[in-house]
Amino acid sequence: MNIYELVQNLYQELCSPEAANDQIQVRSDDSQTIQQIQAMLANPVQRSVQLQSRKQGCFRWTEALHRKFCIICTALHWDQARPKYICRFLPELSPDVVASHLQKTRNELRNVGQRVPVPTCFQHDATFLRISEYWAQHQSRLSDSEIKALLTQ
Repeated sequence: MNIYELVQNLYQELCSPEAANDQIQVRSDDSQTIQQIQAMLANPVQRSVQLQSRKQGCFRWTEALHRKFCIICTALHWDQARPKYICRFLPELSPDVVASHLQKTRNELRNVGQRVPVPTCFQHDATFLRISEYWAQHQSRLSDSEIKALLTQ
């Protein structure tokens, strides 16, 4: 049981009719957790620090999802891609996850070529070749509808 479920259960117990009569029975294994929750609720600074420090599960990028991410970043240009804009095409991801992956991928690309390359970094793939041709002709990013069309291929 995680902290969220414990707080939810505690809240439900405190709001129950039995709570008005002080008839709630606390199991011995829950008493320490309840004390921790009460201490956390009493100190808002400590509460925010504890909530922020609680590590979320590690997000795993699948190969297909990473490919979509690379298509979007290449279409927008790697130096100009922003997490908020990328999330418009990958709404199932949080901006924090996208920002972290963008930073990691940019750093990897920079380490290989000492700068983030123009969208020819994935020349083995037909989608990236189409993006490269577009960049060569227009010198601007693809439109939203063009990016969505590339993602559905």
